[in-house]
Amino acid sequence: MAEKRVFLEADIPFTPVAWGQTKVLVGTTPGGGADNLYVAITEYLPGMGHAMHSHAEDDEIMVIVSGKGYTLSDGVRRDLGPGSVVHIPAGCPHENVSLGDAPLRAIIIKAKLGTGGPEPPQGGRR
Repeated sequence: MAEKRVFLEADIPFTPVAWGQTKVLVGTTPGGGADNLYVAITEYLPGMGHAMHSHAEDDEIMVIVSGKGYTLSDGVRRDLGPGSVVHIPAGCPHENVSLGDAPLRAIIIKAKLGTGGPEPPQGGRR
């Protein structure tokens, strides 16, 4: 039987990525494993984002905590700010970009619907 884990988010370090930094809380190390769930905090640095991509087997939820940005899917751009919630169904191509002078900070939740796990997107300056 799996053990319940309790830890402080502040104890998990950020890892640099092409568009900013991310810290995995649940789903893979360093925060710990889970079979069907991935939870992270991602900061998109000002003017940075990731390239259009999709997750073939993972639904994704983004909850914007701070900053401004946009998400783009099917040619439709939607502005993001604190309190915005984005549901990205498995297989839906999307791009997320930070705007303004402060990072776009989001809680990322992925439900691993298949066996492959989350695919990391590529990205950089937008």
